[in-house]
Amino acid sequence: MLIAFSAIVIDPSFADPFKSEDEREIQRMLPELIPNRTRLWAQVMFFGALLSAILSTSSGALPAPTALFIENVLHPFMPRISDRRFLMLLRTVLVLSCASATAFALNSRSTMCRS
Repeated sequence: MLIAFSAIVIDPSFADPFKSEDEREIQRMLPELIPNRTRLWAQVMFFGALLSAILSTSSGALPAPTALFIENVLHPFMPRISDRRFLMLLRTVLVLSCASATAFALNSRSTMCRS
């Protein structure tokens, strides 16, 4: 919100996407503002923070459903599984979960805006 407000203060033409019928136009504000209107050090800081937030979210979001699926769905059917096989099963389900999430994301046409 602060960056969007700052963009409007820096250049009033950035307010034009808010007047557009297509709500997805607002999403183009940051990709146009950061590379075109800021210095290199600010770009490095912004994209470094963005990458850090993405990696932090994905490092917590990917193992969680895998662990829940293994513990609550598969483990009751295999109560006497060895630790080595359990770890291998966990890793296999994690890879399959990542692959399915990637396939879903690549095939999705939706945006963050309501439409």
